[in-house]
Amino acid sequence: MGNACWRAGFLLVNRNILSPRSSFLTEALGFLLIIGSIAGFDTSSSWPGWRALIPVTGTLLVIFAARTNSLWTGASWMQWIGTRSYSLYLWHWPIVVALTYYGQQFDPAFVTAGLILTVILGHLSYIFIETPSRQYLSNLSLGASAKGLMIASLAVVAAGYAIHSKQGIYGRFNPAVESISAESLNKNPRRDECILVSGIVSPSCTFGGNDLQAIVLGDSHAEAVTSAVVAAAPSPNSEVMEWTYSACPIIKGVQSPERQQCGAFVDWALLQLKAIPHDVPVVIMNRYAQFAFGANESSIGANIPQVYFSKPYKSTTPEFLEEYAANLTKTACLIAQDRTVYLVRPFPEMGFNVPNAMARSALLGIKKDVQIPLADYQARQEFVWKAQNMARDQCGVKILDPLPYLCSNGHCNGAKDNRPLYRDDNHFSEYGNKILTPMFSQIFTDKHITEPLINASTSTIK
Repeated sequence: MGNACWRAGFLLVNRNILSPRSSFLTEALGFLLIIGSIAGFDTSSSWPGWRALIPVTGTLLVIFAARTNSLWTGASWMQWIGTRSYSLYLWHWPIVVALTYYGQQFDPAFVTAGLILTVILGHLSYIFIETPSRQYLSNLSLGASAKGLMIASLAVVAAGYAIHSKQGIYGRFNPAVESISAESLNKNPRRDECILVSGIVSPSCTFGGNDLQAIVLGDSHAEAVTSAVVAAAPSPNSEVMEWTYSACPIIKGVQSPERQQCGAFVDWALLQLKAIPHDVPVVIMNRYAQFAFGANESSIGANIPQVYFSKPYKSTTPEFLEEYAANLTKTACLIAQDRTVYLVRPFPEMGFNVPNAMARSALLGIKKDVQIPLADYQARQEFVWKAQNMARDQCGVKILDPLPYLCSNGHCNGAKDNRPLYRDDNHFSEYGNKILTPMFSQIFTDKHITEPLINASTSTIK
């Protein structure tokens, strides 16, 4: 959209001559829109969407004004940048990617060096590539120019498609690095078959034998550990059924702008449970904090609730958290009226792609601690723990706590034996979820579950 508007401004500027006053006002309005976008939008603003029209329109107006005596656009240094803007645009992206790849995207020194390198490479590219290419193509006929550009474009597309279809070029890194990276693909092979992303009725995938022993109910966090529940079953004949819905917390009355049928799915699940024998327990797992605070792997949408109940909230307020927690407790107790309910404490959300971070560190020969502070987990999950504790105290639901298996010495770990436990930043891999099999075995042995002893390796949330 931006490039199209800039081209439109370039074409219009030679056809519409504005008076000096109109030109001044047009440029001023354009800069006002650009500055307003910088001041008015932040990481919580949805982007791109309609908001992108504001700075793009501002840029169009500045170009259309074409004020050669402008303090900004008429200055020689600004003209220098303007003529090289496309080359600068092309070069900034690989430099940003490189900074991110090496984990230096927030270091002021590296960012400054990246900006300087962008200017140098953009200038060299403009002088030795962009300008000669433009001059060469201008000497060709329109047909010859089109053929040349098409052939070059098809070559790039073909190469990109080949790499994408093979999911990268296998063997370009040493086996240790590729083994770590491969964990990102280590997920349940039936995932796409079993988890809903739309609709209401779950496919009700079953695993194991034909003697139903448990139902896994939740969002994608539940789907990611279903095989660990199956592995904990007492015999090969034990059957586990999965009812999961991506980005949908199992809370009655929930409304989700992203998953508009989420609430209907929850109602469907509650209704279906009435036909399930009462001795079959339900294991409920959700990424509760994401729906309250936004995803912690991105600053976009931070502290903006992703769901609501009585009314939408523009930010995460104490009133919203209270309503959210009350409905969480109420739903668990509703299910617990006629069967055993196991509420699983929230899994640690790492906030960064674990396989990628580990693979890059291994490639660079850097030892990296793949963990998050337990205190960060506690601060983010406190309201969830309290709601789960309330359900335990009010209606006898049982609590399963993964922290003793994942956290120690004040940190929660994202890897074990130099192998990622997660396939991304918050979902366990098929390797990682098996570390929780001993916890899930409590479902089948039907032992009385008490709160773990509190120490520095677990939690202090009450």
